[in-house]
Amino acid sequence: MEVSYEFLPEHWGQGYAEEALNAFLPFAMQELNLTSILAETQLQNSRSIRLLQKLGMQQTRQLERFGEQQVVYRLDL
Repeated sequence: MEVSYEFLPEHWGQGYAEEALNAFLPFAMQELNLTSILAETQLQNSRSIRLLQKLGMQQTRQLERFGEQQVVYRLDL
């Protein structure tokens, strides 16, 4: 299962992604019975990388997709 989020630039940096993920992750674990969640972001997207790390996700690999270097993170619930 992969989690994804995208906001218009005028809404970046306001904590919406963190708030949404903090609400979703317990739901995913308790209600959906998921054991892990993946997230992928561009390597240059330092804000998303910081958020994923803050949530306890660990980097699992890097790849090129969509013409850009991507990084995949995983959280075991």
